[in-house]
Amino acid sequence: MKPKLSLALATLVALVAPASGQIAITEFFANPTGLSDADGEFVELFNFGTESVNLNGWAISDEDTNSDVISETDLFIAPGGYLVLAKNKAALEGAFFNGLSRSEIIE
Repeated sequence: MKPKLSLALATLVALVAPASGQIAITEFFANPTGLSDADGEFVELFNFGTESVNLNGWAISDEDTNSDVISETDLFIAPGGYLVLAKNKAALEGAFFNGLSRSEIIE
């Protein structure tokens, strides 16, 4: 089952985050021009830390009550690595990567 994303005014919520892992939202693309919200919205996470961070159990939430778990299984971001959380992986790859599949993008 793929996790769903609510991207309006997203806030990253960590249930447990190791001290050596520093995850930040480095890019947030809401209400894209030329693409529908369902196809173009995404959040990019970057690990500024020195160790991999497991996002298992982490969630994205908005200022209201919408909250969606990023992953219910082990999903790691390596040190210096990034992960893009997309509403529609194929549409995002088509719009920004000429349709090439990117392993850093998950839906």
